[in-house]
Amino acid sequence: MYVRLAFAAAAHLETEILRVNKVLAVVDVAFPKKCLGKMNDAAHEGRTVLFVSHNRLSANGLCTRAICLQDGKAILEGAPSFVASTSPRN
Repeated sequence: MYVRLAFAAAAHLETEILRVNKVLAVVDVAFPKKCLGKMNDAAHEGRTVLFVSHNRLSANGLCTRAICLQDGKAILEGAPSFVASTSPRN
């Protein structure tokens, strides 16, 4: 419930940057879908969405640019499909 409340509050504040960290790891199936929809809406409104996730399918559908981090350092950057397919943890 804390994750739901925190996401709802952050998503409705309409800040310039929306940072979402692993919100899709929630067990409920409907909640991640709602989150993706809200993040997509925010991105189309011109807001920056910083989406931290291990879910490559969601990143491919939502993001226009991806960065792969290893030990806190950016090792790949580019289109989500490129980063997901060439990531060392692939």
